[in-house]
Order: sequence, then C-alpha cells, then structure tokens
Amino acid sequence: MSDGSLSQDEIDALLQGAGGMDFDEPAPAGAEGLKDSQLSDFSNVVNEATDTMGSNLAMLLTKSVSLGQPQVDQVNGEMVTTSLNDEVVTVSMNLTDGVQGDHGFVMNVDTALQIAGPMQGMEGVELDDASINALQEAFQNVTGPLLTSLSDKSGLSVMTDPPVGAADPRKR
Repeated sequence: MSDGSLSQDEIDALLQGAGGMDFDEPAPAGAEGLKDSQLSDFSNVVNEATDTMGSNLAMLLTKSVSLGQPQVDQVNGEMVTTSLNDEVVTVSMNLTDGVQGDHGFVMNVDTALQIAGPMQGMEGVELDDASINALQEAFQNVTGPLLTSLSDKSGLSVMTDPPVGAADPRKR
C-alpha cells in the first residue's frame, strides 16, 4: 500500500502516460500504460487541486468560475488529436526540475475567448497574439495548485517552463 507519496519514476510515468508506477504492485513486464490503481492515485491529486485551480481562475477573471469534476483517462496522443474538432486552442507547459514531461490544456475557441477577454479587461476579443498571451498567463497561474500538489506528494520540486499557447495547432 502506498503512503500517498509519488516517486520520481511514478510522476514521470503519470505525466508521460507510460507504465512503471509501483503504488501497489509492479506493472507486468511488457504492459503498456498505467493500472487502474495508478490512475486513481493520479486522479486524486488532480481532484485535490481542482477547487484551488477554480478559485485562482475566478480571481484572475473577476467572475464566478465552476470547474467540473476532472476525469482522468489514459489515451494516446494520436487518439486525442483525432477526437478534437479543428477549432481548438492549446496551452502547454514543459515540466522541469524534479520531473520531466509535458502538461497542458486544450479548449474550444469559445472557451478560450471567455477566458482571454476578462484577462485583457475587454469583451468580444478576437483570437490573436494578445489573447494567446492572456491564456498563457491565466493557465500559468491556474496550474500552480496542481504543481504544488504534485510536489507535496512526490517530495520533488515540480516546476514548468513558461507556457506556450497555440491556436488551432492541427492546421500547422
């Protein structure tokens, strides 16, 4: 049974969607992905951070924000890409220091503009460089509680590079 702490290898595996975590028992040789118990442990970390993430976003936007219950699923990147419509905005951040990997946010354009407008103090903004910059700032602030929770659970410093935003990355 786990004491709730994640090792470096466990965090790397979670963030990269690969096997190798060892919460209850070793993953079978040749198995791909995480076991249900491992996904559950990671889901608990995300759930713990969600309320604070929502509060941070509400303060940034000076609006009421309601984040739904997060759902953690294990899928490959190609599967995610093919399931998205063409009009999406992404904000991604490379993890540095204590862990290596990526994390990010994918949203439809309407959601992106609902966040970017208040961040810029305007309504009816267009999806342009200023909006992308506003989204990068918002998600850098919103991600803090998740990084803190991962750091606390793992005992490692979990930091990110500055966020990179992109509009409709599938057309690149």
